[in-house]
Amino acid sequence: MSVTFSTTKPQALLDAFRKRVNQEEQKGKITTWEENSKKFFTHKASQVARQAYMWPTISDNALVFTIHAPKGEPISDYVYAFYHGHLTETFITHFKDLFSSASSTAKAAAKDNVEGVYKS
Repeated sequence: MSVTFSTTKPQALLDAFRKRVNQEEQKGKITTWEENSKKFFTHKASQVARQAYMWPTISDNALVFTIHAPKGEPISDYVYAFYHGHLTETFITHFKDLFSSASSTAKAAAKDNVEGVYKS
């Protein structure tokens, strides 16, 4: 898995992230991430915007984000590291009381798609 947040309330953690990303009010808004219509999150920094998408899934005691490349555009090591690091930083900054630990894989895991190849 790409980025795993250990928590007893994974849905509440995802809901809190989603709310802060999508809220209208600027105070407390997470302005560095955006959610698309497919419920994937991408970073907004110009050097990496839309070069990867983080897809959240809920498990028993974790919120897990897998990374997905845009169709036909493999993810570079830099973009992979940027997305993992910045997602973790965002959660520590805004939601440290909602999870106990975070971990990232150094290389793509089984459910990641870093090559941008999708079945029709």
